[in-house]
Amino acid sequence: GAPRPRSLRRRRAHRRHGEDAARVGGGARRVPQARLPRRGAAADLAKGPGLAARSRGTGGRCWSRPQPQGVSCNNGSPTAHGFGYECATALRRSLLPNLDPIGDDDLARLLVRLGWARCPSRTLDIEPESPLEAALVQSSEGAPVAIVGDAGPDANRFRIARSAFLHHFAPSGSAPSGRTHRRLATEAHTWEQRASRAFAAEFLAPAAGLARHLGRKASPLQTDELAHRYRVSSEAIRRQIENHRLAWPSYS
Repeated sequence: GAPRPRSLRRRRAHRRHGEDAARVGGGARRVPQARLPRRGAAADLAKGPGLAARSRGTGGRCWSRPQPQGVSCNNGSPTAHGFGYECATALRRSLLPNLDPIGDDDLARLLVRLGWARCPSRTLDIEPESPLEAALVQSSEGAPVAIVGDAGPDANRFRIARSAFLHHFAPSGSAPSGRTHRRLATEAHTWEQRASRAFAAEFLAPAAGLARHLGRKASPLQTDELAHRYRVSSEAIRRQIENHRLAWPSYS
């Protein structure tokens, strides 16, 4: 037939180049698509007896596990923090009879009830480099385990709760933002990370429970007292008060 226009041939050549075709010795051959280096932070955190990072071959997606029995979160909220709040409220309602603070032993028992390992978290002697905060791995029996650094008991409780969201509620495919999550709790502002922070705040310090201790204004002293009561940071309490509009901030 008639020769194709030069512009068409150029477009097709560029398309082949974009699909990782490389010219070698005057001919075109297919080369494997370049792979990004695997993030080794989760594997480094997971080192230890009975733990395996299990991150290879997953494409950076979370385990395909159902939500806890009796808990359903269908992402009715259009925002990440709204979805996190919804999941935390539903999970607390299914596991706990009240809005009281969750103790360390209680948190561990709740995770075991959800199918986590008998020791559902492990604390390292060092703090991982920013922005990594926690890694969600599997025990030798296949149960989830949260690996956290040496950030202090209250900060680690928050990170463990974030890991619970990533395991039970984070989408296994694409989030509404179009991104996927990687089983790591980080300081990033992706949809999953923001939702996990909202989940942890609401699960450990529910807004309805905080409201019982607040009037029209919330002073710094009240904020610190509530942080001590619920075993979270003062910043987490301030954000709960602000996001749920529980009280006006007071600076006296």
